[in-house]
Amino acid sequence: GFLTGEKRKPTAPLAVLSRWLAEDASVKAFFLNHVTDGIRKHYVFMQTTHDIWISVKDTYSETRNDVQICELVKKIQELRQGSMSVSVYFSELRSLYQELDVYDDTYEGLAADVVVRLQKKEDKKRVYQFLMDLNPEFDIVRQNILQKDPLPTL
Repeated sequence: GFLTGEKRKPTAPLAVLSRWLAEDASVKAFFLNHVTDGIRKHYVFMQTTHDIWISVKDTYSETRNDVQICELVKKIQELRQGSMSVSVYFSELRSLYQELDVYDDTYEGLAADVVVRLQKKEDKKRVYQFLMDLNPEFDIVRQNILQKDPLPTL
């Protein structure tokens, strides 16, 4: 009921309101603890679980959202390892790709064998993106990975 808004915030008495706030906070905490940091940061300051749910529905209910796709592609292209550890950089890049996959309907309606080939090609591009933006001290590691057959995936 907290997500859907069926369990509405009471106006009085104070004891009932306090209990509702505590229960809503528990549901909100459960939700926020089960999403990635990249998603969590968009919802952490919303007041109620229902507010979060409305925003999540608005954001993710459409399978195609060109504005969101464009923003994600830009973030991916601009992401560099920089001062991040390799694992943090990898996690950030992978999270962006996972979010992009939610919106991208490129493979919809295609034959399974075509989808497999296209996904393999996309996986290679993602590995190249990851490797290109590692710091220079990983040049030897980058070269070793690029010589592997088959190339690892993200």
